[in-house]
Amino acid sequence: MTDYQSRSEEAPHRSPSFLTALLGKTLLLALTIVIVWLLYGYLFAFHLDFLGWSYTKLQPLTNHLYSIVDGNFPESIRYKFRAAITDDLGQRALFLLLLTAVVELTLFTIFRFAKFLFGSARCTKKKFRRTTSPDMNRKQRLERNRSGHQEQRDNRRERVADQESQSRHREPAYIKEKRAQKIAAKHAENQKPHDQSGR
Repeated sequence: MTDYQSRSEEAPHRSPSFLTALLGKTLLLALTIVIVWLLYGYLFAFHLDFLGWSYTKLQPLTNHLYSIVDGNFPESIRYKFRAAITDDLGQRALFLLLLTAVVELTLFTIFRFAKFLFGSARCTKKKFRRTTSPDMNRKQRLERNRSGHQEQRDNRRERVADQESQSRHREPAYIKEKRAQKIAAKHAENQKPHDQSGR
């Protein structure tokens, strides 16, 4: 099989459109929100000790964030920030953010792995169909090969004929005269037997 035929038979790889990517991200975000909400409700209802342990582990990080606010913002903003986000709310917000990040990363990994598996399965199916093609497809391929080779031969013949015509036009006048004399001599020799047979 020639190069251009193998390229034509291969399906072109299309990158996902912007609308498809946006829809996938939106579904992933919605699923993440639902799973985080359910997980937090389950932990609050049945594993409150785990939430307390998580809050105590997040206490140093919360204090560090408060120190950043105290050192970089003016005093009016500092008191409003402290009043709005208490210690309990800060630890809870950090826990929910970390839980959201873990859930989203897990879902994204599962999605990419499933896409990789389905893509490899499709590639193997295409290869299997190509290798185990029926006799009709083999005949079509043979006909394509023959037609391609015939086209190449025709193109070569046309090129050779063009080169010969160009070389004849470029020949000097005395070579053309010699060729015409040879053709006339051959024509006269061919006519002699006919004249003798007529006599």
